[in-house]
Amino acid sequence: FMRAFEDTTLAFERWTHRAHVRMAWNYLLREQLDLSRALPLIRDGIQRFNAANAGRVSHGFNATITTAFTAMIADAVATAGADATAAAAGVGAGAAATAVLGAAAAATTPAAASAAPALRDFDEFFELHRSRLADLSGLLTYYSRERLYSAEAKERYVEPDLRPFPFPVRARL
Repeated sequence: FMRAFEDTTLAFERWTHRAHVRMAWNYLLREQLDLSRALPLIRDGIQRFNAANAGRVSHGFNATITTAFTAMIADAVATAGADATAAAAGVGAGAAATAVLGAAAAATTPAAASAAPALRDFDEFFELHRSRLADLSGLLTYYSRERLYSAEAKERYVEPDLRPFPFPVRARL
C-alpha cells in the first residue's frame, strides 16, 4: 500500500478516506508519533498523489484538515498503545502512555508487538477507533464548516473556532 501511494501508482479508486487514515497511521508509526516529522511526509505525499491524479481530484489539499485529522489519528494511536501497554503490564493507561512512543518506534520487536497489537495491524486499529476516524465529521465538533473549508484553512493550519482539541496539535503545516 505505502509503496503504491508513495510512487503514485495506487489506483485512484482506492484513495478513500480510509486510505488517507492508513497512510497517516503508517507515517505516524514510522516517525514515532512526531507530528513535526510525519506531517511533511503526509502533506507532500497527498500533494504528489493529487498532482498525479489532477484530472480526478475533486477536493484539493486542506492543511487544516490534514493537520487536525493527523493529530486525531496520533491521539488514537497513543490511546490504543497506552491501553494495550497498560493491559500487558498490569498498570493504568496513564502510566503506560509514556511507553507508547517507544512501542510505536519499536513495533517490530516482539515485546512491542505483543503489547500493542493495534500498532501493527491497521485494520484492527481502524475498527477500534472507527467512531472517531471513519469520516471527517468529528472535526465539525471543533470547527464550523465555514472555517474548516475556508481558503485560509486550505493554505495553512487554523485553530478550531468552536472548541479546542482535547489532544495536542503541536506541529502545523
